[in-house]
Amino acid sequence: MVQSSLLTVAAVAIISSTSHHRVECFAPPSISIQSAASTTKNSSLYAKKKAKSSGGGGFGGGFGSPTPTKKKSSRGKSGRSDLISALNDDDSKKKESKSFSRTYVKSEQEDMLNDLAAKSSTTIIGKAVAKSPHYNTPEMDPFWQLLPSLISTKFPTANDKDLERVAGMVEFSIGAGKVEDGVVENPWRPHTELHAYMPGLGEAQPFLDPDQLDLCKQLSENYDVISSEYEALLEERFDRKGNDRFQSVTSMNYEAGWKTMVLFYNGHRIKDFPYHLCPVTTKIMESVPIAGRIAGFNRQQPQSGIPLHSDGNNMWLTCQMGIK
Repeated sequence: MVQSSLLTVAAVAIISSTSHHRVECFAPPSISIQSAASTTKNSSLYAKKKAKSSGGGGFGGGFGSPTPTKKKSSRGKSGRSDLISALNDDDSKKKESKSFSRTYVKSEQEDMLNDLAAKSSTTIIGKAVAKSPHYNTPEMDPFWQLLPSLISTKFPTANDKDLERVAGMVEFSIGAGKVEDGVVENPWRPHTELHAYMPGLGEAQPFLDPDQLDLCKQLSENYDVISSEYEALLEERFDRKGNDRFQSVTSMNYEAGWKTMVLFYNGHRIKDFPYHLCPVTTKIMESVPIAGRIAGFNRQQPQSGIPLHSDGNNMWLTCQMGIK
């Protein structure tokens, strides 16, 4: 028997794409839209320096989800080098980085950062961070203390009203926020397993009508083309170093052989991926704001199925289309 395959796309409050043989009782080329998430228990993400969340199962993950091991970047006192990089629009992955027209000495940088921190502390994000039980203590993760300044720098025209829901998400993440009654009472997503939460998104429902989403229509209309592109990718499943492009990227369904050929990671293309073999699939996936860590083709052993799960956050919708 051949392995089952499925395309899944996740978007911010829209979708996540994956190839899989079964998606909540559908037969190819029909499409099912559901709230993303795995029932793997996730601990809350607190603003305590050493606290780690267990990570979400399922496709995509989110705050607290397992991430590939990365080299730790050198961080200045209280993580301020990160803010300096942000102010300089620095990207460590680029060979050439942008810089200001003049060089600031260290004392000027400190003054600039302190001034920015003082101003941003009075914003709605700054006030949300201040609610942390570890605020201004050594236990406070520098990320949260930098967050108000980073947001003020990145979105200088955003006012407190614009950032109200973001502030609610921050409060939840640092252990100071409350979950809305409708979320607590939702039987499909145990609120105790939420590792990321944004208030004010409206009434939740486990499944949406695919006819109401343009992405689903595009996938259905291009089912044959997407299937052909998937077959072409299977012929090129090994990269130039001989590594299999299908990788285990989630804590769920290991025994079922669930693996993913990643097309997008954190909304970005993968370096050296043969996108020329799947132009239609790529174009469709880039037509929506892809959310989550991963979007791509999934496969697993036949007759294995997917366990009932929820992704541990209320901000994504997941779209899955069976390929074969």
